[in-house]
Amino acid sequence: MTAVVNKIEPLLKSAYNTKNYVELMQEIFPTMNLVAPDKFRKEFTNFSSHIEGSIHIGNYKTTDKKQIIIMAVQLKKDGYVENARSTHRSYAKKLIENANADAAFIAFYTEGSPKWRLSFVRLDYEMKIENGRLKATENLTPAKRYSYLVGEQEPCHTAISQFEKFIVDSMTVPEHPALDDVENAFSVEKVTDEFFKLYCEKYHQLREKLDDNEDFRMEAAHHNFTSEQFAKKLMGQIVFLYFLQKKGWLGVKAWPVTMSEKEYNHVFYNCGKKAKELVPKVYIPVEDGVYKFYRKGMDTLERDDKEILARFVKGEPWGSGPHDFMRRLFKTAEKNNQNFYDDLLEPLFYTALNTNRGEHGYCHVLDCRMPFLSSGLFDPIDGYDWKNNNFNLPNELFSNAESKGRDADGILDIFDRYNFTMSEDEPMEREVAIDPEMLGKVFENLLEVKDRKSKGAFYTPREIVHYMCQESLINYLTNTLQIEEDAIREFILYGDFMREQDTEKTLWAKDASGKSHMEFDFNKELLISPQILSFKDNVNRLQDLDDALKHVRVADPAVGSGAFPLGMLNEIVRARQNISAYMAITMKSYDIRMMYSFERSPYILKRETIKNCIFAADIEPSAVDIAQLRLWLSLVIDDEINPTAQNELEGHRNPLPLPNLDSNIVCGNSLIDEFEGVKLINESE
Repeated sequence: MTAVVNKIEPLLKSAYNTKNYVELMQEIFPTMNLVAPDKFRKEFTNFSSHIEGSIHIGNYKTTDKKQIIIMAVQLKKDGYVENARSTHRSYAKKLIENANADAAFIAFYTEGSPKWRLSFVRLDYEMKIENGRLKATENLTPAKRYSYLVGEQEPCHTAISQFEKFIVDSMTVPEHPALDDVENAFSVEKVTDEFFKLYCEKYHQLREKLDDNEDFRMEAAHHNFTSEQFAKKLMGQIVFLYFLQKKGWLGVKAWPVTMSEKEYNHVFYNCGKKAKELVPKVYIPVEDGVYKFYRKGMDTLERDDKEILARFVKGEPWGSGPHDFMRRLFKTAEKNNQNFYDDLLEPLFYTALNTNRGEHGYCHVLDCRMPFLSSGLFDPIDGYDWKNNNFNLPNELFSNAESKGRDADGILDIFDRYNFTMSEDEPMEREVAIDPEMLGKVFENLLEVKDRKSKGAFYTPREIVHYMCQESLINYLTNTLQIEEDAIREFILYGDFMREQDTEKTLWAKDASGKSHMEFDFNKELLISPQILSFKDNVNRLQDLDDALKHVRVADPAVGSGAFPLGMLNEIVRARQNISAYMAITMKSYDIRMMYSFERSPYILKRETIKNCIFAADIEPSAVDIAQLRLWLSLVIDDEINPTAQNELEGHRNPLPLPNLDSNIVCGNSLIDEFEGVKLINESE
């Protein structure tokens, strides 16, 4: 086993290169036939906006006679490695179909990027087309993708543990694994089950430490909260930051290492008398036109002076923060002989993340840029006096890596083993990582059995939630718009697929100057129902459909961990994004298309839907906390920052504050007819 780890760990923990990838695939598929690992095929189709090209590494035949192609796909932009899911799947589908194969192993990478995505893509269920409609003859199969995010600074514990047995078995069992066996190497369920077990163990250990602490017991009694509530919130705060550090928003450097002469002079001459006094103390000339940050000079400044200087000196951009911020913070506590919880976590929660410091975001306590999150998650539970209480939670509770090495099992040690992704998994897209849905399973697991039964808290599998959300939305839209159910059903169930196919129907045209460009071919038959959009019959109900989705009201009277509202949010936003693509087809003005890309960005649509459409209640306070947490995470993942933005149309330069959801997700008993003493329904009604 150790030999396997030693072979594949360095390959998974390094930036992509084809030689390493071939070696990795030969470890996993020792009987793979090499095809053309040295030949790069540049992409010239409609995928070329996202994809640079591909390499056909090899082919592998499974024991059940299925063909797996081994590919590497170079993406054009770094962000596409973690995003652009539907494009990845569509391109993988094309590669599989062109090779007449059943599945593909694909490395998605960007040249020079430290991270890459190792994906297994399999053609899954069938949709049929008859006379241009989704009905019955030609089989069209959407691709189902499972993937690991790997590379520099990415945990590969999960990938190694999943492939380890697979590789050992291939050495001891003469038969090749079947296609299902390969798919099982990407099992999300095995990973999450393991994580839940460890999470629950850490939660119970934390509760025991709190119950043994006299200062905690006194403060909890004074403010009327329990060790159970406190431990749930603290674990939730930590796990939220593990998701958030993936965005690179935590611990962003406030002081650039160097400044050019132009940047230095701008601060010195244009930012007032105080800047002329401060900047020479912190930046000293080292060579022609270059000024270097001087730490000893910074250490001489008072807190107010540092905050003044932070307004003038442009720090590193949001997104450049370390992806292991929490581990670095713990190392700081160890180095300075501090208590991790009292000296660093509480100031991080209740000062750094809960204070609006303006555009510069400089946090004196941690000497870095920190986002203002403006959410109840980082308010002290029931307003307890965190500044004047020391609970002295032992540092070993959070990490014992120094004494236990690879067997370390503190809270941070456990979390560090796993990849965290803020993307909620979808039926066609499964990342082998810890996603926000995990919080729902944890919530259900942490309730005692008696509480679970009395409060009706049972985990609903994502497939069931997905079905419920789609059927509810189909019923609502059919009744609201008076459009035939089949047309609405096709759009909700297969909208992504139809959009991809319909927006490909382009042709080359020339503008007034004679320059060639791609333009939509209005003579082509569309897959979207002619009851919603038809150029031939002059039908366009897109705006009606969009308005119905924009004004829908979704209420969950027993929200639990938020699975149903999250599912509805994703369905509504996905449908409206598909509408955006069809709206762009109908408009020929570039400016109008730009307007739609801004006003109808995933973030804008999500925020609008959360605030206006999603409402819920639950009798359990921790359920409300987790439901809000998942909604916030769903927003954060789509908050794309543009450090160079000069106006609203170009985007924003700082993380946007999270909306207050106290009016949307409330704690209460939905089986009674009053709220805080106010009768909701009188007898006559």
